Amino acid sequence: MGDDIAVVGIGLRFPGDASSPEELWKVLERGQSQWSEFPKDRLNIDGYYHPGGDRQGSISFRGAHFIKGDFAAFDASFFSVAAEDAKAIDPQQRILLEASYEALENGQSFR
Repeated sequence: MGDDIAVVGIGLRFPGDASSPEELWKVLERGQSQWSEFPKDRLNIDGYYHPGGDRQGSISFRGAHFIKGDFAAFDASFFSVAAEDAKAIDPQQRILLEASYEALENGQSFR
């Protein structure tokens, strides 16, 4: 069929301070938990928390494993996205775009 190719690279975002392979390795070496309480800018936990979790609309936990970062700091022009359109992009899609670019860059696909 032709010559097969493989592009091998890594781009990642993990909870806490692990946004590069080196940072992830440090977290693993130290055996650190990346659990944290809900960031105040994401959720007013006092408005939803109930220890039993049996109230409708409540949750019984005060934290989780969160990716840190300013998700509004997306470089729309770098990805050729209009500023107005970028506002409508889900933060998870923004992270995917950034991590995908990093994986391609890491795999040296931009020679």
